[in-house]
Amino acid sequence: NPFSSETTIRFQHNISGPFEANVVIFDMQGREISSQPMEIRDMQTAEVVWDGRDTNGNVVGTGVYICAVRTTDAQGRTSDVRGKLALIR
Repeated sequence: NPFSSETTIRFQHNISGPFEANVVIFDMQGREISSQPMEIRDMQTAEVVWDGRDTNGNVVGTGVYICAVRTTDAQGRTSDVRGKLALIR
């Protein structure tokens, strides 16, 4: 971070069992830009590559974006982690 064309969002956790993870990208006004499932790499790591495009495939502009990772465990419990991404075109 910052990045110019794409970035890998990697999430490590301590969930003890199967889980699903999704990443949602928001602009600074709170509008959802992109949402996609993360690839589960192993029992403690999930990742996804964001190419700086919105859900419709349009290139988004230079700016700061909020990245939210949501995990859901086998019992349906969810947990969110948020961070900022700086995109420089």
